[in-house]
Amino acid sequence: MKADYLRFVTVVSVIVIAASINRLFAVPPGPLGVHSGNPRYFDDSTGKALYLTGAHTWAEFQDYYVDTPFTYSDWLGQLVGWNHNFMRGWTWEDDYYLPMPFTQSGGKYNLDTYNATFFERYKSRIQEAADNNLYLSIMLFQGWSVQDKGGSRIPDPWPHHPYKLSNNNNNIDGDTNGDGEGLEVHTLQIPAVTALQEDYVEHFIDELNAYDNIIWEISNESHSGSESWQYYMVDHIHSYEAAYKPKQHLVWINVGESEIYHSANHADIVSPSGSTIFRTDPPAASGQKIVIADSDHTGPLKVTYDWAWKNFTRGNHPILMDCSYDGLTWSTFNLDPTNPKWQQMRDALGVTRTYANQMDLEQVIPQNGGTSPSTTGYCLYQTTRQYMVYQPGTGSFNLSLSAGSYRYDWIHPLNGTYQTDILIWGGGSRTFTPPFSGKVALFLFIREEPVAVIDANPTIGLKPLTVNFDGSGSYDPNGRIVSYQWDFDNDGNTDATGVTASHQYTEVNDYIAALKVTDNDGMEDTATVNISVVYPLGDFDSDYDVDQEDFGNFQQCMTGTGNPQNNPECQKARLDSDEDVDLNDVVTFIGCMSGADVPQNNPACVPLN
Repeated sequence: MKADYLRFVTVVSVIVIAASINRLFAVPPGPLGVHSGNPRYFDDSTGKALYLTGAHTWAEFQDYYVDTPFTYSDWLGQLVGWNHNFMRGWTWEDDYYLPMPFTQSGGKYNLDTYNATFFERYKSRIQEAADNNLYLSIMLFQGWSVQDKGGSRIPDPWPHHPYKLSNNNNNIDGDTNGDGEGLEVHTLQIPAVTALQEDYVEHFIDELNAYDNIIWEISNESHSGSESWQYYMVDHIHSYEAAYKPKQHLVWINVGESEIYHSANHADIVSPSGSTIFRTDPPAASGQKIVIADSDHTGPLKVTYDWAWKNFTRGNHPILMDCSYDGLTWSTFNLDPTNPKWQQMRDALGVTRTYANQMDLEQVIPQNGGTSPSTTGYCLYQTTRQYMVYQPGTGSFNLSLSAGSYRYDWIHPLNGTYQTDILIWGGGSRTFTPPFSGKVALFLFIREEPVAVIDANPTIGLKPLTVNFDGSGSYDPNGRIVSYQWDFDNDGNTDATGVTASHQYTEVNDYIAALKVTDNDGMEDTATVNISVVYPLGDFDSDYDVDQEDFGNFQQCMTGTGNPQNNPECQKARLDSDEDVDLNDVVTFIGCMSGADVPQNNPACVPLN
């Protein structure tokens, strides 16, 4: 009969606390890569598998054509407060959005010279995002700028596009078929256009290559038929950075679902466009590409927080097209910014990130539907170690588990509140009944002991010796440390608590200091460090002064340069790093003389060994 023991502990946590904890996950130096161990995820340049999620809106880099104020710093503050770590940075090609990347003369654009103001704004905002520990994409082209997709949602953009013949000084006509739109601009049909776009992309790279927190995005929702042009631009970025730049950044593309794994598509990251399946029942990420599930491409007004959790547990990276932030919206939608669904989705993304940071993403695989290991069909797991289950329905479900001792959290998918249980399980399928009504997530992981790590400074010195202790290097593989207890003389009694502590040793002796850490499961680990309080250099009679009497003993131990002093009683006379006792040792001795009955406590007079 399988063992099934439970210890119930209720814990309440809010996403605000999670957000403050996750701010510690700073953007490390070095561009993002594809994780070699699990290519469904990013490599944050330290070898850690990274999950990206966040919201985005239209006016992040260029001023919006609707007279609605947008404060970039406030927007970043919101993202951080929602516990997001990624922002899709929008670029528009038509001058309903300002500034534009090109200079102007005579009221027309110069397509081969660039507006420094435009790029300085990008640099400033990229750096501000990095200062807030946010990654972001740099969108290079805009499908909504070359054709009138929006009807009454937005003004027709093509009349305001620099590649319209009447708008530039380069004699470039991006509408060669004369249909009043510029679809040709997002193809390879016009060599002169392609050459200018190559130079434009290279200029972006020249200006922004130094930043570690960016990825390149080719275009937003370019038309069907633009795929070869997008693939060409992907390859151009890869080759240009590899040949001429110190840093190589990932490249992102959004194309139709049937194109994301096309053999000519060498993008590192894909977002499928025009498919509802990534909203309703997303396929599990295969690892062929990193998949960013952008609600912008799958019905941005139809998604709910359910979409966020389904994509997270299928190994994708969900990001939210925030159609209702601060009144920035298409006029005909009349969206209500106070509609609770928008905040629910923002919060749900933050909760998924909180738990992604607790998982060993290097090792997980997503369940692609079916009933194994979870009958819900949504499970991100590593057999024998960790399971993240999402229940999009209601009520009980089964989960096949390996034998072991687990801690598990019942998670409210919106606000992050949770309840924690302990399960010792003999292996096989087990029924779980949520303590919450409605949708719920369940995170199980093998209980592992915390690891205590001590940093002590100094570890040797003269009395009185004040030692500063730091236990901040201690960690818990899948939980959190809740207690730090210090025992400065290893007598079994707690002398201090807290991550850091200090203690003054007043007597010459060798001591063992110990740190015991306890995690939220009650599991413990102890580390120790040796502390030595010693007599000063030249103190032959161990009375803690260095005086004439000590000098008399020192003189009897002189050997001269190059002649080792091997007498055990004269080891205190070897004051430097060699084995003889010569004039160099005399100089050191004199420098440490204190006089009779005057304690020597100069740190420079600590023995070498």
